Amino acid sequence: MTIRSLHGKFVFGVCRFCGIENGKEIYPTWFGLTSQFPDGYVSSRLREFSAFYSNRLSYAGVAELLRRVCGDSVLSGAGIREIVAGKASEINRAIGKEVADLLSDRKPSVFPVINAEVAVYDRKTEETLISDDGIQVKKQKTTRKKAADRPSENSTGEKRRKERINTDVIILEKSEGGFDYMTALTDEKGDECVPLKDVVRSRLLREYGGRRNPLNIVAITDGAKNIRLRLREIFGFPVTLILDWYHLCKKVREHMSMISRNRDEKSAHMGFLIHHLWRGNTAEALNYMKSEIIPKNEKRLADLITYIEKHRHEIIDYELRKSVGKTIGSGRVEKACDQVVGFRQKKKGMSWGKVGSRALATLKIAELNGRWDALWKITDRSEAANNCLC
Repeated sequence: MTIRSLHGKFVFGVCRFCGIENGKEIYPTWFGLTSQFPDGYVSSRLREFSAFYSNRLSYAGVAELLRRVCGDSVLSGAGIREIVAGKASEINRAIGKEVADLLSDRKPSVFPVINAEVAVYDRKTEETLISDDGIQVKKQKTTRKKAADRPSENSTGEKRRKERINTDVIILEKSEGGFDYMTALTDEKGDECVPLKDVVRSRLLREYGGRRNPLNIVAITDGAKNIRLRLREIFGFPVTLILDWYHLCKKVREHMSMISRNRDEKSAHMGFLIHHLWRGNTAEALNYMKSEIIPKNEKRLADLITYIEKHRHEIIDYELRKSVGKTIGSGRVEKACDQVVGFRQKKKGMSWGKVGSRALATLKIAELNGRWDALWKITDRSEAANNCLC
């Protein structure tokens, strides 16, 4: 008969084995009796299953799941972690080769022409959205010290900042709809080996290379300087930027809480500023802040004025753009950061090494981009459907 299991598909006659060891009945496996796999057997299907659930459960949770479905402790948490790291390295090498090949001078692909200005209020203008954001997780300490032995301040008397592992994520709208998810490629040590800008440029070539009509790239961001610089590196010049409406409101609200002398003043100031910023009237908002507000905290008012002035060319008429059905927020890339890193890695008490954090992110991006089955060489999911796990 044919038996399909997590370990693969086997054809053999059904046999029962029972023995006595130390006065107890034991039920050894066929593989154990025949010593076919003295070091254990980890099939491709088992590795794929473990890696898939590693972005949904802790490694210990995946090990327990395997024990429940297999009836035996087939893999430890450490073993599953090694599978994840190994597969991530394999994926990064493959994508790195693609990037190098696409960006090489030998390739005839032409980088798409990008329009310097885009009619962001025109309903008929086809836009290609790009968004960039980052997410951090707590970095694992190399050595653990007792609380009493850990200095709370550095040599200058300042409080020590907790070390973080940062992952930047870019999403790019595809020509046929949907989005590509990208992050920098890393090596076996978790260090960046191919920068994110090169990954994005290669994806632009693959998706839009040789295109006749110029691309109307619109980047919706939270206004961070490093994002503007990276986009300039990718495209070679400043592309059309829109400051995310949510971040603009959040910045104004946070500052007004420290600027306003009382609740009534805050409500009045917020009402005026939000009304005009929603319509892109930065001049009105700036004039109001400079002439009508008596601040409780002058520095915070100066900071808010500087922020609006710095981003005034990215603050648009959000009301008009929304009325023509165009995007005004960067929520999609924030959700992408949560999908790639946050949901699995940002839980209470968790800390990570570079290898582990970035390996899980690599696997999740492969899944979100619809490349999971291809990377695991799964050609027929119906075979997996016959498995009791599916």
